[in-house]
Amino acid sequence: MVDKSKLEGKGLKEDFGEDLLEGDNFAQLPKELSDHVLMQWHLIELGLKSKSNVWVPKNDQKKIKEEYQFYDFEEEFSTGIDVPIKYVKNIDCIWKEEFKINAAFEVENTTDIYSGLLRFSDLKIVAPNSKYPMFIVAPSSKKNKLIEQMKRPTFKRLELHKDVKFLSYENLRSISDFFSQSPRGMNLEVLDSKAEEIKI
Repeated sequence: MVDKSKLEGKGLKEDFGEDLLEGDNFAQLPKELSDHVLMQWHLIELGLKSKSNVWVPKNDQKKIKEEYQFYDFEEEFSTGIDVPIKYVKNIDCIWKEEFKINAAFEVENTTDIYSGLLRFSDLKIVAPNSKYPMFIVAPSSKKNKLIEQMKRPTFKRLELHKDVKFLSYENLRSISDFFSQSPRGMNLEVLDSKAEEIKI
């Protein structure tokens, strides 16, 4: 059986050859694990190592369970937090305590960065006094696109760039690799130190 983790960042044609992609052979190839799921898994592991509870949307929980045999998700997003649940339950990853959000992450791989920023702007509007870090997690190549999106009048008026940081895939992988053997010393400040402020 092919190790799916080794497919990260590689093309199927390169790994298996042109002929194997023809006709019925394609169905026999292992499913390539998306960068989106990989980054969510890194965030889940690091969140648990930082002593947070971790939430991902229901649809993504199924993918995580299948790929990593991780089942320790809350059945429902805890009530009692200071923002309506509908504004947080579909954020890609949340580090939280029972009734408190510690950090929120939107992973932007193939989707438009605009969608993640829109979720964050909703949070800022419905709960302006809530203070926790928010991160756009994306490849380094998307940083300029993020900056351009931040210049939209809606986000600029909210000064969203002061609340949201950019965490590259590369830096997230580096942190995950460093703490792969031990959780000692892992906390939100480590992640925050590797994230970049967005200057517009």
